Amino acid sequence: MFQPLIQKWKTKYFLTRKSSTNGLTWFTWWSAQGRMVLPPHHQLRTDITCRYHDLPTAGHLGRDETTHQIARNFWWPGMNAWIANFMKGCATCQQSKNLTHREKIPTFHIPAAADALPFKVIAIDLITQLPKSQGHDTILTIVDQGCSQAVIFLPCHTTITGEEIAQLYAENVYQWFGLPTKVISDRDPHFMSHFAKALCTKLQIKQNVSTAFHPQMDRLSEQKNQ
Repeated sequence: MFQPLIQKWKTKYFLTRKSSTNGLTWFTWWSAQGRMVLPPHHQLRTDITCRYHDLPTAGHLGRDETTHQIARNFWWPGMNAWIANFMKGCATCQQSKNLTHREKIPTFHIPAAADALPFKVIAIDLITQLPKSQGHDTILTIVDQGCSQAVIFLPCHTTITGEEIAQLYAENVYQWFGLPTKVISDRDPHFMSHFAKALCTKLQIKQNVSTAFHPQMDRLSEQKNQ
């Protein structure tokens, strides 16, 4: 049943007849120093590949080395792709394979209100270690997270403080869009605390921060909570 295909290969790949064994006619490939050509017999190819890959003496070599070892003695059209697919089905190889490209953790989508206004939910970040341009080496980014996803880029310095960011926000964002309802940032809590305090100072918002279990300051609030 393989004879018509073998004859086609013989013409296309310049095969040379060698011998007949167990009902199969073997051919050699002229350009590979007499490598034996295997007919399209799945079990035969599987057995030979297992001999070079699965046996304890083989040691489950990688795809390229297994292909190299088999190619010393055997050949068939599309051999490289066939062996690669065989390797993908080897459970031992897949379990011990090093993952050089880890899957990326999916980003968490922050839900936005249907009637969200511009720059009411903002994300603040700093792009640092940039080449100096007109004395600046950092860019402050203020992103409208909840509405338009627009972004405001403000030049600054690596040593910028929370107070200075509050000043930039008051001068470039507040006068157009007012106070935000939520601020998102991966900076440390101290940084955000300084930003919030400085912004309140700039806008003349008085803060009277108390500590826990301090009724001298917030007695009315504690009474209402009860």
